[in-house]
Amino acid sequence: MGAVGVLSGSNSRIAIRRPRFTLSAGLRYLGRMSILRFTTSCAALSVAALVATACGGEDPAAGAPDHASAASAADLEVPAPEATVTTPTPAMVMDDDGTAELCLGAVAESYPPQCGGPELIGWDWEEQDSGSYEEEQGTRWGEYAVVGDYDPQEGTFELESAVPAGEWDGEPPEQQMSFSTPCEEPEGGWEILDQELVSEQRMYDTFERAEELEGYAGSWVDQSLNPVQPEDLNDDEDMGDQEHQELAASLNDPEYVIINVRVSADPETAYGTLREEWGGMLCVTEAQYQQAELEQIQQEIMEIDGALSAGVEATTNQLTVEVTYDDGSLESQLHEIYGEGTLRLSSRLVPAEDQ
Repeated sequence: MGAVGVLSGSNSRIAIRRPRFTLSAGLRYLGRMSILRFTTSCAALSVAALVATACGGEDPAAGAPDHASAASAADLEVPAPEATVTTPTPAMVMDDDGTAELCLGAVAESYPPQCGGPELIGWDWEEQDSGSYEEEQGTRWGEYAVVGDYDPQEGTFELESAVPAGEWDGEPPEQQMSFSTPCEEPEGGWEILDQELVSEQRMYDTFERAEELEGYAGSWVDQSLNPVQPEDLNDDEDMGDQEHQELAASLNDPEYVIINVRVSADPETAYGTLREEWGGMLCVTEAQYQQAELEQIQQEIMEIDGALSAGVEATTNQLTVEVTYDDGSLESQLHEIYGEGTLRLSSRLVPAEDQ
């Protein structure tokens, strides 16, 4: 079987967050689609093509296996904090009509930016250094780490204190990420099997073919074998634009790519199919959930009050969900509905005493 290694879904789970190589998003990670919740009008926002917003449109999970009804997730008991909370990292404060809001979810990168969130009670721009915020077209905005009392029922955040992002000395939460290959390295090492079937176009064709596989669960590339790494782009400050572009392009060299594909069906069958397109290094592993099934769950979770975003990650074969606040009880309820390991949840507001 050459470079293929087949792992069971339970043993091939790896944690990711940010890729350790530079590659066009379509190649780097095809296994993730994020849904972001905006509190401003979706029609007014310009969102990158890497995400799909929860503003209606065709359901990407049409035809996926039934899991739980949308009502099951939407009707969950959403916890409210019993003590003072804070943002573990600075968050955007936005004021475009005389009422400041704390933006805890997505921010549209327009100018001025657009976002929304709980009304920020007690906020006064006059108490903030003018250098800590911007003002344009009647809108003021800036990033601050805030402490206060959050009331999800009223949709308010009563401010106790705020630290501008430029003065914040905290540490952002450590985010583990790995785009490594779960297959064991073949005897003799990873190698190209058919040079004629290795090119950048072949990579795109292989990913398109993968999406047609039975039980497709996502795909990504591992370029850890490439002698050129992203940090090399920043090593020489005197590097010219042309040299920089050539070095950046070498990060995408298909000869150093290990294409990773996950399926919930037979991985050996999938491997044989993909070998018709791709002669380079290839790893096909088994997943518990097909991508369509996770996308269906993703849609349902975005109906929960306080849900900010939900993304499908191919490398872990699970959803990553961010909510405004959770004390652990919401995640437990979701695990009861969808099963342990289907998702991992993080909270944008956390107890202030823990920081």
